[in-house]
Amino acid sequence: MACLQHNDKLGIAVYYEASQEPISAASIVTSKETEKVCAAGALVTILQKQGILHETFDDQETHGCTYYVCGLKEIGLDGFLMVDSGTLQALQIFAEDKHPSCMGIGSTKEGFSVYNMLNKCITNMGRRMLKIWMLRPIVDLDAINERLGSFKSSRHTNGVNDRMKRRRIGAPPAEQPPSGIERLASFHASDELLACQSLIADIIDFDQEDDNMMIHYNICSQLDDLKISYHGLPSLLTKIVERELQRVPRELRTQLKQHLWSILYMPQVGFVLRLDGMHLTADLDDHLPDFQLAFEGNAESTFGTYYHTDSTRQLNARFGDMKMKIRDLEVAICNSLLSRLQRFSPFLSQATDFAAELDCMASLAMAARDFHLTRPVLTQENRLDIKQGRHLLTEAVANTYIPADVEVSEHDGRIQVVTGPNMSGKSCYAKQVALIVFLAHIGSFVPAKSATIGLTDRILTRVPIQDSQCSMQSTFMADLTQVAAMLQQATSRSLCIIDEFGKGTLNADGVGLLCGTLQHLNKMTPAPMIFACTHFSEVFLQTCLPRSRNITFKTMQVMSDSEDTIGSSSKDIVFLYRAAEGHSLPSYGVHCARLAGVPDTILKRASQVLQLRQDGSQINELHSAKLQSRQRMILELAKHLSNLQISSQHDVALLMGEAMQISVAPGQISHS
Repeated sequence: MACLQHNDKLGIAVYYEASQEPISAASIVTSKETEKVCAAGALVTILQKQGILHETFDDQETHGCTYYVCGLKEIGLDGFLMVDSGTLQALQIFAEDKHPSCMGIGSTKEGFSVYNMLNKCITNMGRRMLKIWMLRPIVDLDAINERLGSFKSSRHTNGVNDRMKRRRIGAPPAEQPPSGIERLASFHASDELLACQSLIADIIDFDQEDDNMMIHYNICSQLDDLKISYHGLPSLLTKIVERELQRVPRELRTQLKQHLWSILYMPQVGFVLRLDGMHLTADLDDHLPDFQLAFEGNAESTFGTYYHTDSTRQLNARFGDMKMKIRDLEVAICNSLLSRLQRFSPFLSQATDFAAELDCMASLAMAARDFHLTRPVLTQENRLDIKQGRHLLTEAVANTYIPADVEVSEHDGRIQVVTGPNMSGKSCYAKQVALIVFLAHIGSFVPAKSATIGLTDRILTRVPIQDSQCSMQSTFMADLTQVAAMLQQATSRSLCIIDEFGKGTLNADGVGLLCGTLQHLNKMTPAPMIFACTHFSEVFLQTCLPRSRNITFKTMQVMSDSEDTIGSSSKDIVFLYRAAEGHSLPSYGVHCARLAGVPDTILKRASQVLQLRQDGSQINELHSAKLQSRQRMILELAKHLSNLQISSQHDVALLMGEAMQISVAPGQISHS
């Protein structure tokens, strides 16, 4: 990274050693964003070579240089919602699964993802365009509404799919075609496309049954002659085989009754005569002197020998590789056709784009029908109002799904701190908001009863990722990198998802970092929309996170059979998966461990430690049963010693014997 080699030259406040450069640079641009890295590095290198980029900001001698590198900042493209690779991974927009077969080493397939669920396209170009739509969400209100209005009802999708499968692109059969499709319907009957269709249909025969033969007859006389000869080859070869058999004397023909003779063509070899399951005998070899052995081997589990004969040599001289000659002529004709179609390339390219767009819109409409999606309302207002929102992926795998309402106004409650027990649905609640906002910006219907969504410029996430090992960072450092990028890029129209930030370090450090991050973002006017999920109870303290009308607290509701405030003794717990105002202290971690199958001895000890911590009592050291038994024996011995009157050697010997019983073979102490 040429543009990041000297941090103090770039105006970045954090200073670091040379070995730390990749870590700090990752908060600005990640290693996965190769296009950004290459573009920035190439730009700096070119400016340096041209002598117009000064090395340092404070040198007195400029040597004719006119530019300084004083900072590095990402500038979003107008009209697009910025979503980085980490956010795409966190929301499972795309998911690559390795091929399970050893024959598919290195190849991947799309796994369980949002793209896979919405992808009902029937053309490759439609699939590519849908992927582009999801990689480049838009923030143009008119363009989004045009996509959303393309299909007013899912009843139009079946007709479109049927027509596209028959390679006919047109408006779906409906009394009132959707407005977004009308321009496609009007385009499909243009004079230019009709001319292309006529030209292609006159030359290409799509109904021809012969393999790899696609040119109509009467286009090329040489090609027609070759095709006629090619189609007549089977009968000709049969006659030649019969003629070869007639050369064999009658008294030797009985040897051939169990063996099949045939002539076939092999690429790179030519025509050969195959004798099924035999070699020429010496008698046959005398009567067939022109037979020359080419090779022998198995074909379809049957042994055979292959011979060159005068007849096969004549066939090679007359016909040669007829199939390749036909193919070469057809390729030449197709190339000529392509050159004639060049003048129609703008119209064909536009038609291809329209077909891909139509396929995408039909796919999204079918997904809206199948998954019960609703058309969102996009607005310029900086707010969010979702009624009965759902997570598209979680709903697909869960038996039941509890919808959630989300409301964020333009001036109040823009930072929601979500608490609740483990497995209560905090992360799912936050991710479903980001997913609904994302889907709305690609022009798709959303999983909600209703949704009013303000235009968003960025979706930023701090969610645990799986590939921190590949980035040569610890898990906590990867978290810090994501938060640093969020602090640098977030604007008043950004959506930020912070999930369990700070748990990878000491509790005090994590609380301080989380509260500091939220307080910093709260200073923006207005603040970004933030959904922060955490287990830190310290966020409820005003000394850690000062109260503000922008900060609201949500908790995931739980029903328990106990009033236990730490949740260690409750066995019957029902997660309601419903967000409500307030905050929750119990994490019910012991209950979750019980559900996961953790042994009861561990659960019992965990409950003891939790209870002792709640009571402020001292946590005693945990000993094994054998060690505890030994300690009891020692205590009994000490008690016995305190009551013993040492008046003779006999009493001392008795005491030493009891002590030896403990050190050598612990057992019951006799009090004789």
